Amino acid sequence: MKSVLLSLLTVLSISAGLNAQDQKRAAVFREHRAPSLNLIRQTDESYQLWEAFMLMQKANSGDALAQHELGIRYLLGKGFGVDTVKSAYWIQKSADQNYVVAHYNLGIFLNNGWGVPWNPFKAFEHFHYAAEQGMPEAEYVYGSFLTDNLVVEQNWPEAYTWMKKSAEAGYQPAKDALVEFQKRGVTPAPDSSVDTARASASALKVDTSNVLPAQPWKPVLLDFSDEPATEEDELGFLKDMLKKGSSELKVALGIGSVDPDTLVADSTLLKMIKNAAAVGSPEASAVLGRFHEKGVVVKRNLMLAATEYLAALRLEFPRATSLLWNLYQDKKFVQQVHALALEGEPEAQVVCAGFISLGFDTDFPSQESFQLLLRASARHNIDALIETGLCYYGGRGVTMDKKKAVELWSDAAAKGSEEAEIRITATNVIGNLGLKDYAASIPELDSAAHRGSLLAQVALGYCYETGTGVATSKPQAVRLYRESAYRGSQLAFYELKRMYDAIRPGTDEFKLKD
Repeated sequence: MKSVLLSLLTVLSISAGLNAQDQKRAAVFREHRAPSLNLIRQTDESYQLWEAFMLMQKANSGDALAQHELGIRYLLGKGFGVDTVKSAYWIQKSADQNYVVAHYNLGIFLNNGWGVPWNPFKAFEHFHYAAEQGMPEAEYVYGSFLTDNLVVEQNWPEAYTWMKKSAEAGYQPAKDALVEFQKRGVTPAPDSSVDTARASASALKVDTSNVLPAQPWKPVLLDFSDEPATEEDELGFLKDMLKKGSSELKVALGIGSVDPDTLVADSTLLKMIKNAAAVGSPEASAVLGRFHEKGVVVKRNLMLAATEYLAALRLEFPRATSLLWNLYQDKKFVQQVHALALEGEPEAQVVCAGFISLGFDTDFPSQESFQLLLRASARHNIDALIETGLCYYGGRGVTMDKKKAVELWSDAAAKGSEEAEIRITATNVIGNLGLKDYAASIPELDSAAHRGSLLAQVALGYCYETGTGVATSKPQAVRLYRESAYRGSQLAFYELKRMYDAIRPGTDEFKLKD
């Protein structure tokens, strides 16, 4: 029975919530079980009822294993109706008796708000306890908590130490995370107490058959720090990044259904990535910029490369500034940008404005950046309309005027810009502008988010946090904000931290430095 539960539990994700669709989810789990699970004929209904009755009796008598088993059964609807509240109750009862696996699983419940109020701080305490008992899954999750600077102070060396212990115990997600740690030069903490904890738990045999899986420790964003040696290596470079990245990265690039090994530099690949860039995927815009810069799939064109990198920059792609700086080193290209901008070419005006605003180009006064955008906007250049709208919306270089920003984005949307349309929708829900019905905006945002739009993902997080157009779900908001923050969104990280701070305990353990 435990092996059956383990097989079922492996399809669960820590970032998924169980709510009104619990019954449907449980049915799907049973329907898609591996055929090998049906080799043993199921017992008759009367025996199953008797088994459930005996399990309930044992749980009520205080048996920690039975309490935990009962909690798992309520979660999966095995012998009982699906009920996450009862599931959390019984797992809590088991954890109260210090059953290690129950501590870990209760942490999962608390971190996701399954049957209990969302509370990552209490979850952290349960993960910490299980990690100190030498449980590899808990060591991995505890190490992950030490990296994000949300629950406790960020401590990369200590996180490395716990990840290493988990990896040495054979836990694959920890092995994968450790590769990223080593790539970034993170080393273990000196004089760590983890060895002592592991030694003291060496005789402990932890039954992990009913352990819920932890979330993958993989950032979504692209890493352009390793430059390929030649232009011919660029496609191989992209394949390698996709293999190392998460499934969310493939979605962000619009190629979620494609095997990285089968990628071919052709018009189909280009179309898929362009579609993702169109809705506001910073990763897709960055890759398109690389294609134009290196001459992959398309003819080399530095002006288009700069335009795509600027689009990635306004969508908070972390390495966009350095990619633009690399382009700016080509003085012949910069001279071309200047000449075409002075001739009134809108695309060049947008690129020149970007170089000025970044502080790269000192041949023009800083205020000229906004003037160039205004002139390009007058020619209905889509990138200029979006950028100028951002200036008005944030009061950057001009008096703040949100109505004017929406007008400019509406002009861009009328010219066919999906990003501009999503900006209007997202700004409407986040800024409470009352431009359109909030509930009607949810399908649009959800569709765009599934196509790679970062802004739509953040806006959906806000909707779930505040109950705007949807039922309030703090765990769902946290998931969306976290995924957006992994992609580089500072706004998402700020919103995420604000949610944590709202329930942060006053103890020293959970205090963060400003």
